[in-house]
Amino acid sequence: MIAGLQKVAVGEYETASEVVREALRQTLVKQGYEVTTAADGEEGWTSAIAAPPDIIVMDWLVPRVNGSALMQRFQEDSRTCNIPVFVVSARAKECEMDTTGTHKISGFIQKDSVVLARLVQTLGQLSAQPS
Repeated sequence: MIAGLQKVAVGEYETASEVVREALRQTLVKQGYEVTTAADGEEGWTSAIAAPPDIIVMDWLVPRVNGSALMQRFQEDSRTCNIPVFVVSARAKECEMDTTGTHKISGFIQKDSVVLARLVQTLGQLSAQPS
């Protein structure tokens, strides 16, 4: 497990979302993380405010509450504003997401290049960055 990160929230919303969510959950659990999952933006928001995780891993194109609106909620709420958010998405390009300004996304991997081991490695890099 990566020092400083124990609780990870995973929101995955693609067509095969249950399979992808479960694969991410199992991989992270095997690494020692406590993992919660969400099937849409509203569920992700509710989960994050009920029990704030140490990091959020989410898709950008989500039903019910889109990634941009969800990021705004996270940033405006004192319970979630300091939680790093890592975006994994097939459709959103890194240049379309502001990693330093409006959305303050901590990291991005295009979904077609995601290998679960790379996700775990990236979480370690994010945990080492100052808040």
